Amino acid sequence: MDLNAVSGLRAINMLLILGSHRAFNSARLPTANQLINTTESRSSLWHALGHHAALLVDTCFFLSGLLMVLSGRQRHPRLLRALANRLTPSYAMLMLFYAVAMPSLGSGPLWKATTTREAVACRRWWWTNLLYVNNYVHGEPGEYGCMLQSWSLAVDMQQFILGSLALWSAGAAGALLSSSQLWTALVLAALPPFAACLAYGWPPMMVWSGRALQNPFAEPLFYPMYVATHMRAAPYVIGIIAGCLMLRSRGVELGATLTSWLSWGGLLVMFLVLESSVVFADLARPPGALLSALYAALSPVLWTSALGALVMAVVLGEEGAMARLLRWQPLVTLSRLSYGVYLVHFAVQLMQGGAERTPQHVSVLTVVRGALADLIISLILGTWLYFVVEAPVRLLAKRALSEKRSASMSHCAKSLSETSPKQNSTSSL
Repeated sequence: MDLNAVSGLRAINMLLILGSHRAFNSARLPTANQLINTTESRSSLWHALGHHAALLVDTCFFLSGLLMVLSGRQRHPRLLRALANRLTPSYAMLMLFYAVAMPSLGSGPLWKATTTREAVACRRWWWTNLLYVNNYVHGEPGEYGCMLQSWSLAVDMQQFILGSLALWSAGAAGALLSSSQLWTALVLAALPPFAACLAYGWPPMMVWSGRALQNPFAEPLFYPMYVATHMRAAPYVIGIIAGCLMLRSRGVELGATLTSWLSWGGLLVMFLVLESSVVFADLARPPGALLSALYAALSPVLWTSALGALVMAVVLGEEGAMARLLRWQPLVTLSRLSYGVYLVHFAVQLMQGGAERTPQHVSVLTVVRGALADLIISLILGTWLYFVVEAPVRLLAKRALSEKRSASMSHCAKSLSETSPKQNSTSSL
């Protein structure tokens, strides 16, 4: 099964996340226009992706669940250690940079305010990040956490552990799970956001007001709603379901018509889910609790279900324009650096913002221009991080594992050779 299209999709999603974070960090700075912090911005179709970028993170969780099933990772309990060995060294290197080096690498009116709180947070809370529990173990509301974007790594790791244990205990492959088990898991995963919004009157998505932009950790809904694993479980479950469906459909060729319907229809549904978020833009006149609860539960489900249809079309269907785009080699290559870029891009944006001397005019054009500059710098730093930290650690871990396996095999062979003469002498008697 050719998964290059999935790699291309991951690269595009990473670019969109980088752009949304550029908009986020630009809006936190003194600006010549405050449009992005207003109801007018939240109700604009052009700004929907920036205000509801959580759907892009849901895409990451969907892809993690999908690839866990398609690669057969749930068959190997040792993979958790290998995954931690691959992810953690680069992650730890970035936290060390935040804690020690970042505050002394620049200057500006906002430099200390921007970098010092990041450094203090990483010095105090680094251990929760390394244990991938920083979305649940943290300081008091308002106290800054280490590496704002790292909450998604914690959620992803927790979902991987729970998902792999569930699939491994169910059978050798996720495809052995019955349809009733999969759909029951989806209903249970979608229930927490629905129940919370209905019971507490929460909005269906995080509202990025001026206060939330300045300190997301002080936002009352940040920890219980936005970064909690049990509130973000549905996309991962749908990724598992999509992976199981693709395993069961292996060898089935989708016709050109069905491929087009699944791919372009899925893209249309994703667009409609994203743009429908503007209905909840006016905080002075919020919709009813039931409507908010339904959108909170169904928007990630519909988004990732449509994404699953698109992925099935480009992987199992006839090759069309979308499949050729997603299999484009530069995108596939870029996806291999997506983890490093995700780690470093936020620091690049923070340092650039802290060095600003004058208010900036924020618009879609300036955000795109800034995101392109962020991408170039982040690619350079991400490539350095890959070759200096990630690749050597992965090689050392692989060698250590192979040596341990060789030692175990030689020990077994020695034990067999020692027991064979005893068995022969016993049989001769």
